[in-house]
Amino acid sequence: MNDDDLGLPQIPPAPYALPPVPPPAPAGGPRAEPEPTGWYPPPWQETEGEPGVAHPYENGTRQSLGQGHGDGHDQGQGHGVGQTPGQWPPPVDDAAYPPPSATRPRGRSRARKTPGDGATTVVCPYCLWELDWEALPLVLRKHDEIIYLEREPGESETRWLQRTANAERICDADGSEHYLPCDYGDYKPMIIGIVGSTAAGKTHLLAAMIDQLVQTIQVNVRHNLTISPLDTVMHRQFMLEKVFPFTTTRKVLGRTRREDEVAFVCALRARNDVTGEKHALVFFDVSGEFFDDADLRSLHFISIVDALLFVADGEKLDEFLRRSAPRLADPAFMEPFGHIDRLRNPRQKAMLPLPAALVVAKSDLLRWLPLVDGWLRADDDMDLDTVEEETEEAYVFLQSHNAQSWLHPVVHCQDSTIHFVSASGVAKMDDTVFPERGFGPRRVLRPLLSLLAMKGIIQGHDLGRDDIGLGPS
Repeated sequence: MNDDDLGLPQIPPAPYALPPVPPPAPAGGPRAEPEPTGWYPPPWQETEGEPGVAHPYENGTRQSLGQGHGDGHDQGQGHGVGQTPGQWPPPVDDAAYPPPSATRPRGRSRARKTPGDGATTVVCPYCLWELDWEALPLVLRKHDEIIYLEREPGESETRWLQRTANAERICDADGSEHYLPCDYGDYKPMIIGIVGSTAAGKTHLLAAMIDQLVQTIQVNVRHNLTISPLDTVMHRQFMLEKVFPFTTTRKVLGRTRREDEVAFVCALRARNDVTGEKHALVFFDVSGEFFDDADLRSLHFISIVDALLFVADGEKLDEFLRRSAPRLADPAFMEPFGHIDRLRNPRQKAMLPLPAALVVAKSDLLRWLPLVDGWLRADDDMDLDTVEEETEEAYVFLQSHNAQSWLHPVVHCQDSTIHFVSASGVAKMDDTVFPERGFGPRRVLRPLLSLLAMKGIIQGHDLGRDDIGLGPS
C-alpha cells in the first residue's frame, strides 16, 4: 500500500529540492531526459563564480542583482514579494529595490581576487591581494556619501572620462574597504617607503620634496620627466594640509600620529618623455612610532615596496657631537631593516635587492661642520653627477662621528646613496613656526631623483660612478 492508495494529499516538492533522478535508460537506448521541475538555486548557494554579480543574501539582507531578477525568498518568509502561491520564480517589483549604482555591490571585488586571462592585475598596497583592476567598482566619495559609477549605455568616451575624473576604485578583498586612485592600475607603481624615527623630519621633507617636484620645470628639462598628480583630490588635500602651510606660512607641521590610517598621502604620475614609460610614484608617510617600536605588522606596503628612503635626524647628531655623548644609536633603522629584509629577501642574499637613499635631514643644524656646510651650499639639486662623491664623503663623515647605526641600510642594500638635506634651511623658532630669514628647502629633490635613477625611471645618469668606485668603501 502506498500514499496514493490512502488518498493522502500530495506534498509538492520544495522549491530548493533537487530535480528527481531520471529513470535509467532502457538497454541499448538513449537515457530519458528529466521533465522540467521549476527548480531554482537555493539562496545559500554561492554566486562568486559569476563575475560582477553580488550574492542576493550576502550579509543577511537582500540585495538587488542589478539585472531585474530575484530569488523570490525573503528572510523568514515562504514567498517572495508579490508572489502568489504556485508562482515560481516570483515577479520582481523593480521599484522595491534601489538601482545598482545606488547600492553597495557587496562582494564584487572579492569575486575578482583571482584575475582571469588577459586581465590587468594589480597588487593592492593595503591588503596585498592580487586583483583584476577593471573589475573593481568605481566610486566617488563626497563627505560621508559614496556614489557608485557605471558607464551608461551609449555613453561617449569623453563624457565617461569626465564623470570619472575624480573617481577611485574600491578594494575590499580582505573584508575591509580601502580606496585607490582610478588610474593607479594604468601605471607601473613605484612605492617608496619612508623610514625614520619620530620627529626625524619625514613629513617636512616629503612636503618640501613634493612642492619642488611639481613646481619646478627643471625636472623635465634636465631629466625628461613629466610630473603630474595621479589623484587630483588626494593631491589637493596634501597641498592644502601639508605643503602650503609649510612652504608659504612656515608652519611647523604636526607629527604623523600612530592612530592615523596607514595610507599613502601622495601619488604622482611620472612619464619618461624619451622612453614613454609611465609610473605611479606612491609615497607613504607613516608614524615614526611604528619604526621606533619595530611594530610593522600593519604596514603591508613594506612587503611590495620598490625603494627605501631612510631619514636620519640631524638634530640628534648635532646634540650628540656637542655634548660628546658616548653613543649615537637609532633603533628605528636597524630593527625595521631586519623586518624588511625578511620580507623582501627570503633567500637571504648578502644584499637586499632594493635601492635605498639615506637622508641626513635637518642638516642646517650641522652647518658648523665644514663638510656639511659645503654640500648645503652646492646648487646641485638637479645635478646627479656628484651623487657618488657626496655618498663617499658622507659615509666617512658618519662613520667617523659614531653614527654607524644610520649606515646599516647603506651597507646592506644592493644600491644606495647618502645626502645632506634640509627641508626648511633653518632651525625652527618654536613648536609653531620657522623664521623667515633663511627659510627655504635645500637639496630635497636630490635623494628622490637618485632613487629614480637607480630604478631606471630616469635614464642616462650613472650618479658619477664612472670616475669613483661603486659604493662606499
